[in-house]
Amino acid sequence: MIYYELLKIFLSVIFSISSLGKLSGLSGFQSSLYELKIGDKYVKVISYAIPIVELCLAVLLILSSPFSNIGEFGIFIILIGFSWSVWRAYLIGSTVKCNCFGNLVNEKLGTPTIAKIILIIIFDIYLVLNNNLNKSLNYFTPGEVFSMVYSSVSLFLIYSVVMLLGSKRTAKRT
Repeated sequence: MIYYELLKIFLSVIFSISSLGKLSGLSGFQSSLYELKIGDKYVKVISYAIPIVELCLAVLLILSSPFSNIGEFGIFIILIGFSWSVWRAYLIGSTVKCNCFGNLVNEKLGTPTIAKIILIIIFDIYLVLNNNLNKSLNYFTPGEVFSMVYSSVSLFLIYSVVMLLGSKRTAKRT
């Protein structure tokens, strides 16, 4: 049961960071949408809609059923959209900045993005298949909830550092 709630909190934290990162670096996110050749009239709406939807999904995920079920389904749908963006970048033949987390992490759309999407889909499928384990966060002490949130943020920070070191290493080779 603890793994179920930990995954819910982890995904909630990741989608919250993603949302807030995109909103804080909105012009960069809009640039990525332009590079994907999204119609000019849609870029502004989409650049606000995606982070707002991500934040809503993050909140829904940590609520009890049926709200968390809606969040789980929504995550799957939004991941299909993110997969489309990788496919679109591949078709265009362009190296598009991912902006998965706004300007917080510097990475390009590509294989690492697909790996993240697949991993999150696996997590989401686990949540859907084990929905009988869904408990309210009230079941846990505030210390346990804090530890789950802290662990999730820490994993994101480790990921960010690894991506930063990888981009520095790549820059030195060129």
